Amino acid sequence: MVTLDTNIIIRYLTGDDQKKAKSFRSYLAKGGDLLLTDVTVAECFFVLTRLYKFSVVEIAPKLLSLTKHRQVICHKKLLNQTFQTCLKVNVGFVDAYTATTALESTGGRVLSFDEDFDRIAGIKRIEP
Repeated sequence: MVTLDTNIIIRYLTGDDQKKAKSFRSYLAKGGDLLLTDVTVAECFFVLTRLYKFSVVEIAPKLLSLTKHRQVICHKKLLNQTFQTCLKVNVGFVDAYTATTALESTGGRVLSFDEDFDRIAGIKRIEP
């Protein structure tokens, strides 16, 4: 098993360097296990939406499809729910991830000044 880095995923999803994208596709085809961390997914989301100017609607399905490869080891359920929240509510990855984690761990309670959480079903935003 190897751990995936952000730059590999960016090349793969954007194809901005065809040689590197093809190289990763070949690596995927070999079938070895790949560890995809939540932090790497968050960084990919940030890079693709901020630097490459992809919309949430464009990039969430692409990142989600990567998590569905059989050899990609990640928090599939958590990431799937996070991307569903991104798409449903049009919030960024970190807010959606925080909300998803809160729903699983704290009954949906989130301590935050960010009113975007008020738009997410099941979340009770609390201000200090």
